[in-house]
Amino acid sequence: MEKTKIAHYIKPKLLQDLLQRNASLLDIPLVLRDADGNVIAEFPENAFSISDARSMEICPVSVRGKLLGTLSGYGKAPFTGDRLRKALENVVAYLADLILCEVKLDSMSEELLHNYKVLNLFYNVSNSLVNILNVRKVCNIILERIVATIGLSKASVLLLDDTRDNLMVVAHKGLPEDEVENALFPLSESVCNDAILKAKPLFIQNIDHYPGLKVRSRGQYRSNSFISVPILKSSRRESQEVLGVINVADKCSGDPFYSGDMKLIVALTSLAAMSIQNATYFEEVARTKEEWESTFDAITDSVAILDDRYKLVKVNKAYRNSGSWGDSDLIGKTCYEVFYRQKEPCAGCPATETLQGRKPAYAEKKVGNRIYRQWTYPMFDDDGKSSSVVMYTRDVTNLKKLKERLIQSERMASIGQIAAGVAHEIRNPLGSIVTAVEVLSSEGGRDEENAFTLTEVLKVEARRLNDIISEFLLYAAPQQPVLKENHLNRVLKEVIRMAASEAKKNDISIVMDLDDRIPPTFFDAGKIKQVIWNLVINGIQAMQAGGTLTILSRRLDDGIEFRVRDQGEGIEPKDVSRIFDPFFTTKSNGTGLGLSIVNRIIEDHHGRIEIESEEGEGAEFIVKLSLEKAGLPLETVGMRG
Repeated sequence: MEKTKIAHYIKPKLLQDLLQRNASLLDIPLVLRDADGNVIAEFPENAFSISDARSMEICPVSVRGKLLGTLSGYGKAPFTGDRLRKALENVVAYLADLILCEVKLDSMSEELLHNYKVLNLFYNVSNSLVNILNVRKVCNIILERIVATIGLSKASVLLLDDTRDNLMVVAHKGLPEDEVENALFPLSESVCNDAILKAKPLFIQNIDHYPGLKVRSRGQYRSNSFISVPILKSSRRESQEVLGVINVADKCSGDPFYSGDMKLIVALTSLAAMSIQNATYFEEVARTKEEWESTFDAITDSVAILDDRYKLVKVNKAYRNSGSWGDSDLIGKTCYEVFYRQKEPCAGCPATETLQGRKPAYAEKKVGNRIYRQWTYPMFDDDGKSSSVVMYTRDVTNLKKLKERLIQSERMASIGQIAAGVAHEIRNPLGSIVTAVEVLSSEGGRDEENAFTLTEVLKVEARRLNDIISEFLLYAAPQQPVLKENHLNRVLKEVIRMAASEAKKNDISIVMDLDDRIPPTFFDAGKIKQVIWNLVINGIQAMQAGGTLTILSRRLDDGIEFRVRDQGEGIEPKDVSRIFDPFFTTKSNGTGLGLSIVNRIIEDHHGRIEIESEEGEGAEFIVKLSLEKAGLPLETVGMRG
């Protein structure tokens, strides 16, 4: 209730005492009336009726420009006129000071009461939001409290979408449900556009004074006055990002908004921002977790996460289905106990290597009649420590069987190809031998000179047949390499020394660029020499007009390599894909088995050979080998099923 009378500020007894004290001091009757002329206090009683005063003065009692009443005094000579008026003004000034103090006390009381209500509201809202991690629920709670506290007819919480060009209503009151639920509103057409773009509250007491906003506020969304407060992700001005906005419009009482309403909404919006941000983070984490788990379960091979004690922490659907297990049968138990029915970690387990070396590992294992390939990868925490392992397991039993059938098919096809190639290669020397024998058996063979010539032909063709058969046997029945520690650069130098005379004879210079960082490596020195020799001789033979043969070696991150580069005519593009096929050759006197043997040796070392060639620019053969001694397949470990 608004205070309009003196008695609203000062109790009547206090006014009576004040008037009595001043009337006695001045020795004149005093009467205090309110603004309506009603007597509030007087001294002596019925002072006006009993006064025999010759003079009366009236002074208005005003506080902050508002008339609250009058003070009348009745004087006798010589206490009349200006002297009486001055005395009354002093009494009124004292009275006004008392009233002003009460006004200030009232204001302070109202402010304290308001602050108490706000703090109580904050406390209640905070308690309500403690365990709420859903954005819509958070927004609804905040909005309900604002609406109830201020008394609003319309209010809404809108959040920016991912494009930041549209607003979506996530909580509202007084708006048409069917129109706003999950609807997107273009930011450029919204009344809160300025609040969002400037990241500052918008306070409109009368929308008629803002034609631009009035155009946007229309239909069922029409408002006379409103407040729009941006929801800021950060309170720091230099890093502010707007999440959305809280809009309130038109009090139910019809009164305009005042600054206190604005402060309350801003404060609650700040609280809402933290809760919305937390809820948003939680929803993002929950969504990411769900996506991760869906992806995890979508993998058709078995995947498990193990701790540093080999205990299963997480398994995917395929892992569970591989043994018809449930999570309760797996989580907290060791992989070797569940999967291999053992009491200790398996021999050759890649998880052991990963836990100890903090690097990926691989192993192939046999469990009963099934064959599995396992890859393990370290998982690191924020401090860079690895205390868990991801184990990826694939059943390759059927793949192995299919591969064996394919190898058998390829072997049969190769046998046919080899048979045809051998038949073709030995036809010419056999023909020469048969002809020579026939001549020797005839009269012409009795001539000593002819006999000598024919004998030499027999020797040459026999040696040629022997070379063909030797290379064929080397290709058809290769021996597994014997791995020993060797130095690649040393082997390269030995082969170059042996090929030096052949190079000099063909006017070819040999340039070596060998990497001193190459460490001792496990390979079969004899077979790698054969590879290098074959590539060097091919390079020399490719440069009929002379040139430079370059030999390089390099240390790689995951192994070593050497290159043999010539300056010949290069390899035609159509021949590159066939260069390693048995019996394929572009030489008039070649068997076509040399590069096939080279390729087989490198494959047996689990390396690879590549070709880079441009017609007319020469060719380069690149051989890459692993640094690991276990370049060969890891030993298959038999496990109990």
